[in-house]
Order: sequence, then structure tokens, then C-alpha cells
Amino acid sequence: MLKTSKKLNFYFSTPILIINHHFNLAEQKIWNLLLYLAHKHLLKKEFHEIPITKILELFKLNDSNFVHQKINNMATKQITDNPWLCHFKSLKIVDDKIVYQYPNELKILFSNKCTYEILQRLNNSTFESKYSLFFYELCLYLDLFKHINYIPNILLRRYLGITSKQYINPKYFLNTVLIKAIHEINIKTNLEIKLKAIKEGKQVAIFMLKIEKNPPFENLNKKDIYDCLILNFFITTSHLLLKENLKKINDNIIDLYISPKQKEFINNLIYDIDLTKNKTKIYPVLSKTKDNHTKWENHSKSKFMQNN
Repeated sequence: MLKTSKKLNFYFSTPILIINHHFNLAEQKIWNLLLYLAHKHLLKKEFHEIPITKILELFKLNDSNFVHQKINNMATKQITDNPWLCHFKSLKIVDDKIVYQYPNELKILFSNKCTYEILQRLNNSTFESKYSLFFYELCLYLDLFKHINYIPNILLRRYLGITSKQYINPKYFLNTVLIKAIHEINIKTNLEIKLKAIKEGKQVAIFMLKIEKNPPFENLNKKDIYDCLILNFFITTSHLLLKENLKKINDNIIDLYISPKQKEFINNLIYDIDLTKNKTKIYPVLSKTKDNHTKWENHSKSKFMQNN
């Protein structure tokens, strides 16, 4: 049995950890930049347009054919039935402009101030490995949330875009991917990351992360972090647990999927209120009924933290 902190369980299912990447390094840098440039109007505009000359300028490139090739490659990698892939709903080049559209799940998930601030740091990075870029992004989120110190091996592999047929040997995965990524992050950023593998039997089940020396996000406060986690919880509940496609976005949609008790729990988590004082509190969770309607079910806090 694993003996872990009480902070371990709650956000195992957060989309920040369920997101997986499938672009190469150059493509992911373009993805990050396009999302950053669209972020202000992410929920207001259906389509976004960026001149290719803008991409060339920001990346300090001269070859527009390189950008054309990468955009075309990214367009062929669209898998719109999986909301956890970093992808586009549509992506094309029209009159030397990149025209792109995001699926609603990602629009909601990324429409928070935390993502915007993290994208700024990602766009200023100079990594030579895509795994370093992905892992750096993950560490920035985890350092913001504070209460996520442990990552299941399977979710970490998925987040890094590693398939079940890649890096099968745990030692090879640790030495070739994780240690190299951490080394590059520690050298090229202000982060200092330490990693510890935790075994269940003979298999590595969970990695424990310790993140230090990260300069604070001066433009973020705890309310911003709370909003980010609320969006994560909303997407997890609506799409992952209930398998519902979000066709429309409105101001009240979050309240349909997140109970007041869940909001209270997340608030207490962010503001460091003791979660163990009242062990009898009930935290409702949405589930599907036989007639395909949603209903609230009551779960004790311990079960709620383990499963949600």
C-alpha cells in the first residue's frame, strides 16, 4: 500500500494532469503562442486570425515555408473526439494568415488568468526537448496549486504524450525522459525541481515532485487560482465523468456541474483552511441516472477526495 500525504488524492482527475501533448517541440511552441495571442478573446470569438509574419517576428524566423509546414502538420494531427489533446477544432492558412478555432472544452479550460501567465513563461523558454517544455508547463501549474505534490506514473506519461509502446522500461523512462527534462529545466529556468519515484510492489506507481525557487506570479492572486481549479473541476465533471459535449457556453453553465459544497471545498483548499476538522461533511458529486439525466449523489469527503 502507498502511504502518501492527504494532499495527494483530490486533483488526480484535474484536466491539468489529464491533458496530453502530441505535437513536436516546434509545433508545441506554435500552439502555445497561438493560444497566448487568442487568450483575451478565447470565449468571445469563435475564430482567431494571426498573420504568419507575426509568428516569424515573434520566433525570429525568416522562412515562412517552415511555419506553413508546421501548421499543415498540426492540422493533420487533429483528433477532435479526445478533449484532452492539445489541439484545434479547425486550423488552416488563408491569405497568409493562420485561422484557427478551439473546441469548447479547451476554450473553457484555458480561459483563466493562470493559463495566460504560464503561457508567458512558456513562450520565453528556450528548451531543446519537447519533454522539457511539457514538464516545465506541468511544474508551473503544480507549483501554483501547491496541493498537488504527487503524480501517478500513468498520468505523467499521458501528459508528456508518451504512448504505451514508448519507454516501456521504467528506468529508461526515468533516465531518458524525466531526468533529462528536469536537468534542462533546472539549468534554463528559475525552477529547481526534485523528483522521487514511489513504488507499489515492484512497479513505479507515483512520482513525488518538489518544486523550489519559482519566482511568484505577481499578477495572480488566490482568487485567480481558485477560478482556474473551478474550471478544471467543471470540465472534468461535465466531459470526462458525464461524457457530455459542451455545445454552448454561458455564464451559468458551471453551476450546473459544480455544487456549492464542491466550491467550498476548493475554496478551503486554496486558502489553506484545515480540511480535516469536520470529517462528516458531505460533498455532492454529479452522476448519470438510468434515464440519462444528471443527479447529485452524496459522498463522504474521504471518498470524494479519492475519486474526484
